[in-house]
Parts: sequence; structure tokens; C-alpha cells
Amino acid sequence: MENCYLLRCSSGCSEKHSVMFWSRGGSDTMNVVIRNNIFENMGRGGGTGYISLGYLYSGPSSGYEIYGNIFRSVSELEGPSRLLGENGDAKTRGIKFFHNTIVGLRNNGARIVFKSNDRKNNLAYNNLFVDFETYPYIWAMDTANNSINVLEKDVFTDPSSCNYRLTKSIDIQCNDLGAPYNIDPDGNIRGKTDKVIEPGAYEFIDKPLPPAPIDVHVIFD
Repeated sequence: MENCYLLRCSSGCSEKHSVMFWSRGGSDTMNVVIRNNIFENMGRGGGTGYISLGYLYSGPSSGYEIYGNIFRSVSELEGPSRLLGENGDAKTRGIKFFHNTIVGLRNNGARIVFKSNDRKNNLAYNNLFVDFETYPYIWAMDTANNSINVLEKDVFTDPSSCNYRLTKSIDIQCNDLGAPYNIDPDGNIRGKTDKVIEPGAYEFIDKPLPPAPIDVHVIFD
């Protein structure tokens, strides 16, 4: 699933759960790729999470790549129980949660919750968390180079218009995760222009100013 805009999902009732994307398979080779999408306003009422992987006790369920996505809240009604997790103990494995930008999620919306990481292959690297109501936490995943509630929203070009390209470089020593994770949603190669790999969906691109005109004549009356 790529280049989709998922908006306003909720059952409105705590007894009936809802998610924006749910992969319910129980296989060691799911090969599910979720990239370069926008997830917006997962409702608080009956909102289980933005993404749910696996189903109850039907595991193991393995093989998920989630990268280059935007998760954002622009509504006071947003605030599910988690950002990413599993239903029951689905023994979900092989999760790569890389280079996502997560902004302003309310309540427990920023939580990433799995039961265990016994194979040590649930990974959350190079993600950018900004402007949270409660401090995000990541449970049962190996983590590295995530920026969590350090930066303000002014690091983005125009969040009100859903433009989460960066206004400045963010150097937290992110590692190069290789292809395909080294390409941002605009097609930029991470770290190519300034040797800095930023956390989050977008690589910072310092576009030069246009050249000054060469033949300028100033006329005074």
C-alpha cells in the first residue's frame, strides 16, 4: 500500500474496535509493505490503532515494512490506544518501522505495542516524533536513532497544509538503512546532498537560491 491518504476512522463506540489498516494474516512470509502514505485522525471512540498486525493467537505473523509514512492529528477527537500493535498475542515478527514522521497524536496514540520481541527482529529506526500530548513509548522493539518529542513543529515546512518536508537538517547520527529505505517520498536519496541522514519521512534538501541576474541596469529619473 503506497501513496494513500487514510482519514478519520473510528467506530465511535468503545465496544467495537476499529483500525485504519489491519493485516490479519498468520504467515512467516507476509511481505506486507506500507510506504509513503498519510494517516490522519484515528478517532478516540473505538479507535484501537492506526495499524494493527496479526490476529489474536494465530501467529506467527512475520514480514512487515512500514516506512516513509506520515501519521498526524489535527482533531481533538483523535487519540486511539496505539499507533502500531497487534491483536492479542499474535506473535508478530519481522517488523521494520523506519523513517516515519509522527506528529501531534493525542492520548496514547503514539504508543507502539507488541507482546514480545524474542527473535530481536522487530525494529524501529530513524523515526521522527514531534509535538505529543503524552510521551510516546515503544514496547518490545529494538530502537535506534529516533527523535522523540525533542523538536517543535517549526521543523516542518507547512504542517497545516500537510507539508512535512523539513526546514532544517536534523543530525542525530541516523544510520543508512539501505535500499529501499534510503529513498524518501520525493525520490531524494538520504544523505546524498549533505551527508546527513535525517529521521522521519523526508530528507532535508537545502535548495539553493536562484542565481542573481547578470545584466542589471538601475535607472534613476
